[in-house]
Amino acid sequence: MAEKASFSFTIKQSPILLVMRIIVLFVFFNCAYLGIAFASDYYEGFNSELVFNVIAYDTMVIFLVMVFQVILTLYLFLKWFSESYTLKEGYIIHRWGILLIRERRFKLDNVESITYVQSILGRIFQYGTIQIRYPSDERVEQLSAVAYPDQFVGMVEHNLTEHKK
Repeated sequence: MAEKASFSFTIKQSPILLVMRIIVLFVFFNCAYLGIAFASDYYEGFNSELVFNVIAYDTMVIFLVMVFQVILTLYLFLKWFSESYTLKEGYIIHRWGILLIRERRFKLDNVESITYVQSILGRIFQYGTIQIRYPSDERVEQLSAVAYPDQFVGMVEHNLTEHKK
């Protein structure tokens, strides 16, 4: 008797969402830089005072804001990079977390339907939310911002038919 080959397919959240989040972060911090520049123009003590007799106060504040921006950008990237959805032998496994890795399994044996929803931006950039409906308790599980949701749903449906054979 031949064994079934183990099937596994992994997909991530759309990288366009990472880019959009970084752009929002960039705009926010540019506004902060403008606020610092405005404060240094209208508050005389802001740019003439020295911190620890080494560096001007406004220079130190801009440096700290820049470091904070780099840290937040790195956090956004690591958060995006560490999140994935894996289709494997009758389950969808959602893994996420940077330091503390979490995992949630969605069993596909008792699924009523699996669909996806895309916004206008989602259609343009090929991402969407996958909805898994369970008939027993009428709950709907959602997997958000999945890249190429149509392909992932197709793979799930194919896996369901193969798994039932």
